[in-house]
Amino acid sequence: MKLRDFASVLVVPGRAVSVAESNPSPEAVLCLLIGGAALLGATTLPRQIGELSSQMNGVTSDALAAHYAAMRGGLIRLIVFDRLVPPPTLVLSAFLVGLAAGPALSLSRDQDRLLWTAILLGLAPIAIQRIGETVATYLTAAGTLGDAITLPQVFATGPGLFAGADHRWVEQLDASLNLVSLWCLFLWAG
Repeated sequence: MKLRDFASVLVVPGRAVSVAESNPSPEAVLCLLIGGAALLGATTLPRQIGELSSQMNGVTSDALAAHYAAMRGGLIRLIVFDRLVPPPTLVLSAFLVGLAAGPALSLSRDQDRLLWTAILLGLAPIAIQRIGETVATYLTAAGTLGDAITLPQVFATGPGLFAGADHRWVEQLDASLNLVSLWCLFLWAG
């Protein structure tokens, strides 16, 4: 699987099936997808961890400093996990689509590799989401300790664009129902 083929799926969604037919390799697509998402996600780590450290070190209260010291390791692990793991909602959706698509399309067992390659290629918009999150992370000012953790989520592609970030339910809905997930759904429908 070539990076050029992976990128062409983003530009021409109908190309996912032809790319999958030319080289049915779900393992290569999965490695490219997970590795690319982790690499792109890791680009935000210096900014996020730097903001977290500067905000934790800037406290004047001893009790608050001790509290932050106890939380530091867990918050860093949370940030790293969030940046290195692809969005679980989309990955789970791809798995469920793969399980349902074989029987629904009455495909033979020898076409499983083709099916899984096409489904994994449908997750290509994750790369665009990670790029947008990186740009948003470096262009947005962090105000509080929580902002250091949620800086990438400033890149909203769903209901958060219209309702603002001050509504908790909008943030939850935005994580699952957004333009990136609809783009993946469109690719899977093709």
